[in-house]
Amino acid sequence: MKSVLDASLTLSALRWMLLAQLSSLLIHVPRMPWWLIAVLVICIGWRWQVIQGRWRFPTKPVKTLLAIVGMAAIVFTFRKVSVEAAVNFLILAYGLKLIELYSRRDAYISLFLSFLVTGLSFLFGTEMLSAAFVLTSCVFITSALIAMHSRIVFKPLQLVKQAGLYWLSAVPLMIIFFVFFPRMSPFWSIDVGQSAKTGISDQINPGDIAKLSQSDELVFRVRFLDDVPTNPGSLYWRAIVLDESDGRGWKSNKPVNYSGNPVDWYGKGVSPWQENIQRTEPNYPYEVILEPSNQQWLFSLDGSIPEQPNVGLTQDFTLFYDKPIRQTLRYSASLPSRVIREVDLYRWRLNRELQLPKNENPQTKALSLKLKDESTSPKEFVDKALAFFIDNGFRYTLKPPVLGQKANDEFLFETQRGFCAHYAGALALMSRYAGIPARVVVGYLGGEWNAQAGYLSVRQYDAHAWTEVWFPKQGWVLIDPTSVVAPERLEQGLAEAVKDEGSFLEDSFFSPHRYKAVKWLNNARQLIDEINYQWSLNVVGYDVKKQAGIWSELIASWGRSAWLMVGLSIVVAIAVPFLIWGVILLYVRMKQKKSLQVKFEMLLFRMLKVEGRQTSSPLDYLPPRKLFDVLKTIYPEEGEQISWLSSRYEELCYGSLTEENEKNKSKQWQFMLKRLKQLKAK
Repeated sequence: MKSVLDASLTLSALRWMLLAQLSSLLIHVPRMPWWLIAVLVICIGWRWQVIQGRWRFPTKPVKTLLAIVGMAAIVFTFRKVSVEAAVNFLILAYGLKLIELYSRRDAYISLFLSFLVTGLSFLFGTEMLSAAFVLTSCVFITSALIAMHSRIVFKPLQLVKQAGLYWLSAVPLMIIFFVFFPRMSPFWSIDVGQSAKTGISDQINPGDIAKLSQSDELVFRVRFLDDVPTNPGSLYWRAIVLDESDGRGWKSNKPVNYSGNPVDWYGKGVSPWQENIQRTEPNYPYEVILEPSNQQWLFSLDGSIPEQPNVGLTQDFTLFYDKPIRQTLRYSASLPSRVIREVDLYRWRLNRELQLPKNENPQTKALSLKLKDESTSPKEFVDKALAFFIDNGFRYTLKPPVLGQKANDEFLFETQRGFCAHYAGALALMSRYAGIPARVVVGYLGGEWNAQAGYLSVRQYDAHAWTEVWFPKQGWVLIDPTSVVAPERLEQGLAEAVKDEGSFLEDSFFSPHRYKAVKWLNNARQLIDEINYQWSLNVVGYDVKKQAGIWSELIASWGRSAWLMVGLSIVVAIAVPFLIWGVILLYVRMKQKKSLQVKFEMLLFRMLKVEGRQTSSPLDYLPPRKLFDVLKTIYPEEGEQISWLSSRYEELCYGSLTEENEKNKSKQWQFMLKRLKQLKAK
């Protein structure tokens, strides 16, 4: 078993390598299981002790045991093949590699893996903070590579500065390629599993949405292109329709229509069912930047229509994408001034929206029939149902009691405390018992408006559920029972609605969204959010469409002004010769530095009378010190001079030079070559 470290790996290089690997791992910590973090801490600590000379490398049985236990833990933790499981497996192997790194080759492999592990973080997030962290990690990895190659012992800040300059020199070319190189849509499709989720699903039980109130994770941002809605309570961001109940919760039935095609895709014709929808102009366009959700449904204002390819509209007025959303998506939609959906209901649709659960709630049914008998129209029934919530002191809470199988009966007649999903589900079920078509819609309500940057941020704690009830000649009408129980939820947001019980983000103590009342902290949070928005809009969201727009503007500018073309020609005419000259100068300098050393070595062999050796590096097979010892036998009176040349040669080729000596290396080779020629002349 190998237990000795390669002597060519200096202590400084090993320390920088450990720092580089640590930086590449830190960005993945939020997605690592606790045991993997513990394993990495052990590996890094063990490696540090080896570097310091206090411990030896672990034995082969220890390493084998760690590998087996680690792989078993990966399987037990993730239980299925996924990108998240694969990334954590790679991180495990990467960490275990630390405690068996012996040679320079191992170090190269480890550092190149550091670049890979760092880049894999973009599978889970593309925020500007993540990009800055990745760039910082890349600078540390480059610093470690410089430390491994250089014989100069740099100070830490000097080494980081040198690595930073290398990366900075690549920025102009990177920008040119980013802006002008043809943009290609990703040709792969990766399911990132747990890391990409909207928080809502196609089924819901009482209390499910309440769990989202403890998350400030961003769901999407919206930019309105014309008029901006001023009332947050009117911003119902529709996600998916739930039209089947089991008496306790609701779920989405398989989307169907009489044409056999559940989605009308933008630009591919309109199905006959859309003739049953009335829209009025003008339309109000808006643009959404959606975070990865691993689902196909999109978020849109109630009644919106898609405005770009690959986006379709269902008969339930849900926007769909043509594949699961596994990376940040930018899409456009527009909202008509007024929409009347399905003035007439087809028989199959009426039956589906009146379907009752097998598990009945008898008290809810009795109440619904009573209110129906007292009402002269469906609208009056809904008004009486909402009045029931008001008159019986229902409360809005993020901590609802646990309900049993007859959840609606227990909620309406016992607990009378609940979240939006309780009220929406109860009203929909009561309407169906009364013979009125109804369904539950889940999505998000409102959002945080950034007036300075002109966009709206919607987060998980904005999750909401409401009811849609079908009225004759009016079609589907949005009814939100939460508005009569907790109107402040619509007007001022969730935090204000549950202010008295203090349950808003109570499980997220360090979330800055909890402290909006602290002005300076809130301003800083909004500034960071605005920076992330601009990053998502202009960098992450820079796609083929946006690039084509830039090219169109450039071409149009050329057509309007010949001076722009002339100016670009002048810039190219000046820049290209300088670029060619710089490449030639760099080549000459590199060749000069190499040739001085080779000339010295070739002259040395000629003096030793080594004939017939045709190589540019004649010292490959004989130790340099022995060659200089042979030279002393040829020139015994110059022993002191030859010893100086021998030590100087070893220092220049293998030693650690100061930064000043490194810069003057060419002059030093010239001086040594001159001394060797003087020696030969004697």
